[in-house]
Amino acid sequence: MINNLRSKSAQYILSLGLASSLLTGCREIRTGWSESLFYDSAVVSYKQYEPESDLTGEGLAIGTSMGNASMGLLAGSAMSEDERYIIKFDTPGAIDFEVDNKKLYNKFEKGDSVIVAYREHYIITLDDLNKDGNKEVVSRIIDEHKLVDAQPKNWLIRWKENNSNV
Repeated sequence: MINNLRSKSAQYILSLGLASSLLTGCREIRTGWSESLFYDSAVVSYKQYEPESDLTGEGLAIGTSMGNASMGLLAGSAMSEDERYIIKFDTPGAIDFEVDNKKLYNKFEKGDSVIVAYREHYIITLDDLNKDGNKEVVSRIIDEHKLVDAQPKNWLIRWKENNSNV
């Protein structure tokens, strides 16, 4: 929910920035993903396997429209969904990741402590504030986080021990 609110706020701010840019001709909006990875500790809080489903069939549909009841026959309607391996990682902060990833689903159990690696998506607004011809950063908004990988928490400790001279 927080990520959804953050995303909607960022879209609103981006729209305002673009409108302002068009009106003044000074502002510039840039977006992109961080080049470097960020790391945080997390806990696997949720796992759910959803098998492939094939909902082909026949049936009776009953509905109402503007107070009038109607019935119809559904014949040979088809809908299918691929299997899904949902896993959710909760970090101590406000960043949580819920992904459909078979590899991570099979790798972890609910309650496991992990280190997540992720990238940030940002929106930067630039403007020539002091009118010297150079645009300065006016605002930088992070509007999305993308999970790249997760490893057991003890993996980072082992890596640091093996690479202490780095």
